[in-house]
Formats: sequence, C-alpha cells, structure tokens
Amino acid sequence: MSDRAAHPTLQDLKRECHRLLEVISHRPGAAKLMIGVHKQLQLFSQYKANRQKSTYER
Repeated sequence: MSDRAAHPTLQDLKRECHRLLEVISHRPGAAKLMIGVHKQLQLFSQYKANRQKSTYER
C-alpha cells in the first residue's frame, strides 16, 4: 500500500481487488458471488457512463 496507509492509491486498490478476486475464485460458491459482484460493477459503470453523457449534453 502507499505511504498514506489510510488513503490507498487507485493503483493500490486495483491491485488489491485483483488479488481478492483470485483468492475468492478458488472457494466454494465463488461463481454465485462473482455473478453478484459482476452485476454491481456493470451497474456502476453504466451509471457513470450515463451520468457523464448527460453532463456533456447540457
């Protein structure tokens, strides 16, 4: 993690998320959990994309 332990960098967070996905993927029931996480990430990315699009149209 970065020098500021209370405030990880974006790169720190991405690295940690990838590590956690790898660990979780080897556990029983991982598919169900990953599907839920995948849906949430898609929802968030679509929300942000739509929000940015509407900002540019103003």
